[in-house]
Amino acid sequence: MKFDRSGDGKIDYAVLFDAQGEKKEEALDFNHDGMLDDFLYYSRGVLVREEIDSNYDGKIDLWVYLHRGVYIERYEQDTNFDGKPDIVRVYGTEK
Repeated sequence: MKFDRSGDGKIDYAVLFDAQGEKKEEALDFNHDGMLDDFLYYSRGVLVREEIDSNYDGKIDLWVYLHRGVYIERYEQDTNFDGKPDIVRVYGTEK
């Protein structure tokens, strides 16, 4: 399903559900330029990863991996925007 929440004629929110009706993917356009720039991925309805195009150039440059949909497990950032992470931070996970 795609939506134009701002009413400007451009899609700024999209959501995909699995066969069980659980949210599988979401995408948002935060700066309303007509390009989706924030992507959320779910497993069994729980957020597991977020990918962000922070400089709005159409390429992902920040990856955030979540544990139980809440705790940041790891993040990777491409600071020079060449498509490869330059910074990787790993955090402990709750067992």
